[in-house]
Amino acid sequence: MPAEKPIPTDYIEANKKFWRESERGGLSKPLELTRTARLLHNRMIKTFNLEDAQEPILTWSVLFDRPKTPSAKYVYQERIPAEVSKEDAPDFFVGIARITEYATNRATKLFIERNMDLPFLKELGGAYARFADLLTYEILLNGTYRRMARVEAMASRNGKDYNAAIEEALFRHDFEPINALVADTREYSGWSNLTDVAVEIGKKKHKKPDLAKWMDKLEIEDDNNRFKRGLKSVFASVGAGGVFRSPGISEVSGGMMGFLMAETGLIYVANLGGYIIQHPESLGTILPFALENIAAAAFPAIVIAPAIGIHELTHGYSSNENFYGLIPATLVDDERIPYLARLLPGPKT
Repeated sequence: MPAEKPIPTDYIEANKKFWRESERGGLSKPLELTRTARLLHNRMIKTFNLEDAQEPILTWSVLFDRPKTPSAKYVYQERIPAEVSKEDAPDFFVGIARITEYATNRATKLFIERNMDLPFLKELGGAYARFADLLTYEILLNGTYRRMARVEAMASRNGKDYNAAIEEALFRHDFEPINALVADTREYSGWSNLTDVAVEIGKKKHKKPDLAKWMDKLEIEDDNNRFKRGLKSVFASVGAGGVFRSPGISEVSGGMMGFLMAETGLIYVANLGGYIIQHPESLGTILPFALENIAAAAFPAIVIAPAIGIHELTHGYSSNENFYGLIPATLVDDERIPYLARLLPGPKT
C-alpha cells in the first residue's frame, strides 16, 4: 500500500507535470488535444457551474497510454464509507461504480444538449447523445438504468428536479438532494438513500455479461510479461474507448473507432463485391456511390469520439480528494502507471 503523504492543493497541476515528464516508448505516443480541452473546459465551467475547476489534459492515441515509467503521481484508492458494512462493501463498490457511469453519461448528454452551438455537436443533437448512451452503457448496465429510472419517474411525478440532484451529487458531492429523491420511492423499493440502491445493484448484478469482470481481466498487472501487456492494451483500447485514471488526465483511444470503421467497411465491401460479381456491368456506375456510402457508414464511429472525450472529462471534473465521481475514494501519493478501470484497493483493516 502507498505510504500516506499530504496531498498538495495544486495536485492536479503537479500530476499533469508528472505525466508530461514520463518516459515513453514507440507504442506510447499520446497526442495532447490542447485546443479541444480548453474549449470544453470553458464550456464545462459554464454548463455545470464549476468555477474552481482546473483545466485538464485531454489526449488521443491509438492505444491507451502505457509509458516506460510511472505516469501518475496521484491515484485514487477505494474508501469504505461509515454507513457501509464490511460485508456489503464489495457489492457497494460494484453498484456505486455503475451509478457513477450512469450519472457521468447523463451529465454528458446534458452537456451536449446545452451546448449545441459547438461546431462538432451542432449536427448531432439528441440522437447523438442517445446513440452514445445506448451503445456504451445502457445495454451493459441495464439494471442500473432501470433502478435510476424509478427514482427519476417519482421525482417527475412530485415535480422535483432530478437532473439538478444528479449534478449536485456528481460535481459537488452533495448527496442530500438525490438521497431525498431515492427516499421518495421507499414504499415500493425499500431504498432510503443512494447507498441502498448501490448495494442492491451489487448484490443483484447480472452474472452474464459481467462488465466489471471483463474489464478486470484487461487490467495490466505488474507481473504480466511484455506480450501479455501488449495484448491487454490492444483489447482494452478497442473495448473501452476512453479512460480517466488520475487527476487532470483524460484519454480517448482511437482503437474503438478504428475497429468500428474497419468492421463496417469490410462488411460493406464484402456485400458490394458479391453484387458486382453478379452484375459486373454495374461497376462503373456503382463505384462512386459505394465510396460515399462507405464514408457515411463510418460516420457513427467518427462522431462517437467527442462523446467519449466529454464523458472522460466529466469523470475528471466530478472527482476530487475524497471522491471519484460518486465513489468514495482517497487520493494517495503513489507514483505508478494507474489501472485502466480499477481503483487501488482500500487499506486492509
